[in-house]
Amino acid sequence: MNGQLYQMARIISYVKKTNFCGQESQFIKSDHEWLISYTFADKRSSSDAENETVNDTSEWSRILSSKGLKKIFLLVRVSANDPRLAGFANSESQGIVTVYDDGKASIWIPGWEFDNSRGMWNIYYTEKVLNDVPADYSTFENNIDSFRDILRRIQVFANEIGAKGFSSMFHDAYMTLEKDETPVIPKWMNGTVPKLNDDALRMFIAASKADVFGGMGSWNDDPAGMAHAAGKGELYRALSNELYIQIRKAVMYAVNT
Repeated sequence: MNGQLYQMARIISYVKKTNFCGQESQFIKSDHEWLISYTFADKRSSSDAENETVNDTSEWSRILSSKGLKKIFLLVRVSANDPRLAGFANSESQGIVTVYDDGKASIWIPGWEFDNSRGMWNIYYTEKVLNDVPADYSTFENNIDSFRDILRRIQVFANEIGAKGFSSMFHDAYMTLEKDETPVIPKWMNGTVPKLNDDALRMFIAASKADVFGGMGSWNDDPAGMAHAAGKGELYRALSNELYIQIRKAVMYAVNT
């Protein structure tokens, strides 16, 4: 799964647990994250030239609570994104939306910078105040039927062009949605998976398994050439775009439910 998307899912889950469920704990960064900072839209004081910045997710969560946080959710503008760029940092239009008791709202937009000296990432969230909260911001459809359908179709397509490894990945994601029991959490998610109910967790894990967009070695790489050679370039692009959209919708539904 796209690193930005997964990190925001973890942060939102953490804030929900601490602010709304009373489960106090310290936010644990993943192995590839060095710094996560949050810069507020307002100044520290009337005389201060710099905006308030905190470098701790737990402290940021406490500040949100003190401001009267009412709701927090993930927003991905799928129509504004390009699956061919999904493997690159800062390439997707997405953010964390916070809504407060007084009706005010903001979106926290991530910016990722790689720290070569540490071999890790620094992530900077910047708050942008929203003039209002459109109704569709808080409406997230359960797209499991559409998600299941595109997984089935792109699995068959991948097999037809000879991308059998990807076909297997799509089948695995499809079967995650089909099973009734609690899904097995992959090792790379252990300790950091968002706290979700079983249905939402199935959607989230299936999305992570099917999210094969990126750079070299991804669905954007060799399969594109294989589809072109088979005279199926247009179908490849159509199926890829649909999968990309359904994955993002599935993640939003799972995290925001």
